[in-house]
Amino acid sequence: SQALMGLDAIHRAGIVHRDVSPENLMIARDDEGDERVKIIDLGIAKSSGSEDNNTKTGMFVGKWKYCSPEHLGMLKPGERIDGRADLYSFGIVLYEMLTGVPPFQADTPHAYLMMHSQTRPRSIREANPKAAASPELEALVFRALEKDRAFRFATAREFGQAIDAIAPSLSDAGGAPPPMPPNAEVTNEATRVAERRAIETHDANTVVSIAQDALTVATPQAGVSAVKKTAVKKTLDRRGMKATTAAR
Repeated sequence: SQALMGLDAIHRAGIVHRDVSPENLMIARDDEGDERVKIIDLGIAKSSGSEDNNTKTGMFVGKWKYCSPEHLGMLKPGERIDGRADLYSFGIVLYEMLTGVPPFQADTPHAYLMMHSQTRPRSIREANPKAAASPELEALVFRALEKDRAFRFATAREFGQAIDAIAPSLSDAGGAPPPMPPNAEVTNEATRVAERRAIETHDANTVVSIAQDALTVATPQAGVSAVKKTAVKKTLDRRGMKATTAAR
C-alpha cells in the first residue's frame, strides 16, 4: 500500500502520474534500513485540471500495456483524466506481480486499445494456476481494473486502505513465476539431451529443461533437414525472463 499512499499524495496535489508501471516503482531503503517504495518518473504527469491536448488529438503518451481506457481517450465529452486512471494502471501492475503475466498482451496499439476498452482479464488462477492470490485480494485487483472508472476505488488512499485491511490474512509468499508456454515439455534431463531428443523426434514443440535454477528452452529451427536441424537454446532468467540465444 506504500505505492498507493504515494499516488494519493500526488493526486491530492492535483497531478495524475499517467505512467504507473513496474519500471516507475522503485524499492529503496531508508536510514534505518527499512524498504520503502518510491514512485519515479513524473516526466509525463499532468495537472488533472489542465488541458489534455494529447488525448484530444488522438496521441498517446505512456506504455500501452499499462494504460487505462481514459489514457486512450475513452471519456465522455467534458470529462478529464483523473487519479483513477493511475489506479487502473496500478491494478495491472498488481495483476502481473501475482500471476507473472500482464492481464492484456497484444502486438499492436489497436489490439491494446480494444483490450483495455472491452476485454475482461482472466481470473488469477486462469492466468496462472500456480498463483496463490486470495479471493479477497483478487477482488480488489479486479475492482481497480474496471473499465468504467466510476466502479473503481475513488482514491488511491481508499485502495491502499482496502489492501491494508486484508493484509494480515495474506500469504508472505512471493508472486508466482510466469507460466510455461502451452506446448512446453518440462524435463529434468540435461539440456543437451532435451535438445537431441527434440531433433531426433522431429518435435516442433518447445522443450524446456530445468538445471541449476535456470530455465532453458530449446526449439528446433524451421526449414532445416531432419538430420541437420539446429537447436536454438534460450536461457531464461527466472526473475526477469530475459532470453539469451545461442545456436548449436
